[in-house]
Amino acid sequence: MSTQQCRRLNHALQGLNEDKQTKVLILKGSARNWSNGLHLNVIENAANPRAEAMDNIRAINEVVKSIYTMKNKVTIAAMQTNAGAGGVYLGLATDFSYAKQGVVLNPHYKKMGLYGSELHTLAAARKFGFPILQHMKESAEPMIASEAEQLKVLNRL
Repeated sequence: MSTQQCRRLNHALQGLNEDKQTKVLILKGSARNWSNGLHLNVIENAANPRAEAMDNIRAINEVVKSIYTMKNKVTIAAMQTNAGAGGVYLGLATDFSYAKQGVVLNPHYKKMGLYGSELHTLAAARKFGFPILQHMKESAEPMIASEAEQLKVLNRL
């Protein structure tokens, strides 16, 4: 997601957090798209790519923080298609994270020479522990949904 997309989503999340009638938030993306975290095309084509990258990281961190700290709602990620890098951690910031069978999670940046945040050490480590998170980041290998369920990265259906 681009910086602007993150800011729009975060604004909506903040408004939803104040809504007393809504009890459950389900983030599902679409049947064709979930998230790969930062929008590398927007960053690459920005007048100042370095500044845009930092703005994009801060913006997606705010989205993750809004989801992670939303305590008066049950939050659910329902990934219908593949997720990469920060998009994986966005889904893992929820209370419950599910993915359709066959969905591929690619939870690292290492092979791109990038180091992201998305508050993964806070949100993901809370969910399944720092050793598994460290393995995911360092192995730089994708995993399918069933593997992620076995590791307790995703909740079982």
